[in-house]
Amino acid sequence: MQVKSVDEARAWLAQYVGQTVYLHMEVNPQGYIRNVPVQLKLAHIHGDGAYRVYLEWEQPNGIVQLNDVTDFYEENGVLIFTAYDSQSRIAHSLEVSPKALSM
Repeated sequence: MQVKSVDEARAWLAQYVGQTVYLHMEVNPQGYIRNVPVQLKLAHIHGDGAYRVYLEWEQPNGIVQLNDVTDFYEENGVLIFTAYDSQSRIAHSLEVSPKALSM
């Protein structure tokens, strides 16, 4: 797993605007979606230290916003955003991939 800077994460997302990507999101405890194909329309990362990741897509229309993101990783071509709770556990994560994720 390779750690990315916020600028590298922005550039990674920018290359897929206008293309289909697959989303996987987990919210602890016990909430997740897997392999949702979306045509990425907008991708923004805002903040300083604790970031907000905002993705908007078409066909079908939708948005996702992930708050308090602290870490950006890339693994096997998948960009991973993570946010931790006060006990250093993953509170939520978002994976964005140009290919369907394995089940």
